[in-house]
Amino acid sequence: METSKLDMLQPGPTGTNLTEEPETAPDHPLRILVVGEVGPDQLVTGPTDGVIVAAFSDVDAASLARWQPDIVLSPLVAAGFDCVDLARILSEAQFTGRYRVAATDLPDPGVVRREIRASFPALDFDVL
Repeated sequence: METSKLDMLQPGPTGTNLTEEPETAPDHPLRILVVGEVGPDQLVTGPTDGVIVAAFSDVDAASLARWQPDIVLSPLVAAGFDCVDLARILSEAQFTGRYRVAATDLPDPGVVRREIRASFPALDFDVL
């Protein structure tokens, strides 16, 4: 069975759950934090339909506590940060949601998965 990238947003025992509903669904609409390069015309001051867009420099323990995202999405590598940098911040802030990285044309996504999961074992991480 082929795994869709949206299926990988669901939690599971190894970071992904491909077919079942999460055991504990949030009691609020899903909150998604998208981290990446944000231009002045793309600034979002608050949640819009459960989505917050933020520059990497705006993500810290305090902002994570304020936004309370269920899912964090970012590129594998961007100007000024990569997924290891963001994983470190999420881990230090004791983020308990899911962190998913978007990557295209990655020859072996398993290498990234293994590195992040080994460095940050409490983080629910996967590559889309």
